[in-house]
Order: sequence, then C-alpha cells, then structure tokens
Amino acid sequence: MSEVISRRAFMVAAGGVGLFPAGAAVPAETEEARLRACIIEIRGILQRRHPVVDEVHDNLSSNDDGTFLLSIQGTRRFEKYSGEGVYEISVGRGTIAVYWLQRDVQRRMSDSSPIPGGEFFWGRRIIHGEFVEEATRVGWPRIVRKLEDWESGRPIE
Repeated sequence: MSEVISRRAFMVAAGGVGLFPAGAAVPAETEEARLRACIIEIRGILQRRHPVVDEVHDNLSSNDDGTFLLSIQGTRRFEKYSGEGVYEISVGRGTIAVYWLQRDVQRRMSDSSPIPGGEFFWGRRIIHGEFVEEATRVGWPRIVRKLEDWESGRPIE
C-alpha cells in the first residue's frame, strides 16, 4: 500500500533523519504555499468552533494599489418555514431576533390562483415576550428554529 505525503511532511521527516548534509539548504516553501496552509488551518479552527457551519468560504485578493483583502466566512443551512408561529431568525450580520411569522401568497385577481414566486412573510418583532412593533414585511427570513407550536402553545423540542 502506498501513502501520499505532503512536501512539507517529507521535508520535516527527511531533515529529522539526517538526509540533508549539515549546512545544506533545505528547499523553502513559497510564500504562497505557506499563506495557503495558514488559511486552511484557520478555516479548520473556525469550523470546529462553529459546528453549525456547513461550508467555509475564503477569498484573498491583491489590489493594484498594493493593498489586499482576506475574508473567511462560514455559512449554514437555515430551517424551512413550518406554519404560522414564533421563530428565531437571523437578521443583519447574524444577530438572532424573535419574530412571529406568517406567510402570505399573492394571488391572481382573475382566478385566485397563486402567483409563482409571489410568497412573502409578515412578521412582528418580540422582545421579552412582548410585541414591539406592528406587522411588517420581513422578506425571506433566515429561520434558525421555530420556538413555539402556535396552535398548542407548547415549545418545540
């Protein structure tokens, strides 16, 4: 059985058993390879610290003016709407807010059939168990979880 090892692992092992004569230059990794290895390590650490994350994206860009931008972002799958009720939803840049949500469907005036893609949601923000605003359109909510079974008032486990 053959095993594939990385160049880094080979160099470390070869240096450890004395395959390179004293004073010989060990081939150095490129800056690009070292940077990529660091980004991969950071991605792994972040995935372990944030277990709900499904996918981690990274982007490194160098600009003409000599500056750069490195971004690493984790994304998750959100739950599906399961009927009128109280939900935790993600708003803004990942802040959790509690909303009562109700789905509405736009219909054709001619025959009252649903318009494809014509669904939207109404919501009311809840803070400390109290409604704090009138119902407003909330677009497509990123649902974290449903908090309450609206019909029976029991929490969902």
